[in-house]
Amino acid sequence: MTVISPLLLSSWCLFMTLNLYSQEIKWTSFSDLNDSLKAKPKKVIIKIETDWCGYCKMMDVNVFSHKRTQIKLGETYYFVKLNAESKEEIIFRNHIFKPSSLARGKHELAITLNGKENTISFPTTVLLSSNLEIENRLNGYLKRSHFFLWLKSK
Repeated sequence: MTVISPLLLSSWCLFMTLNLYSQEIKWTSFSDLNDSLKAKPKKVIIKIETDWCGYCKMMDVNVFSHKRTQIKLGETYYFVKLNAESKEEIIFRNHIFKPSSLARGKHELAITLNGKENTISFPTTVLLSSNLEIENRLNGYLKRSHFFLWLKSK
């Protein structure tokens, strides 16, 4: 009978753990989205966030950075991140959305996708059809299991 050394076993466990959590969703940009949809139509998940949002970062770690999320959702959805304070113009559905002229103002596209007047919470997750029509939106943080339930609700 072969004996496995504790060091070898520990190394293997560490490798498997790192491999499980090192996979991430493949995020695409708005500029590449139309070409991707033409090549292979899929639904789209847009995550509206800011650089300073702690819950946005938690959702990246707890939902989008898991291999299971990548496996379950990668073939069915395109993923796009939208920084709500971006200073770039974004072309979406043949319309040019502009950044706010204020220092910490919200981007026009973030406001449009959010669907609420005068308020926006972070993160906001928007589910779009392959024709870029809004099917569902979620304002706020969700754990991974609740995120999957939310997706199934539509």
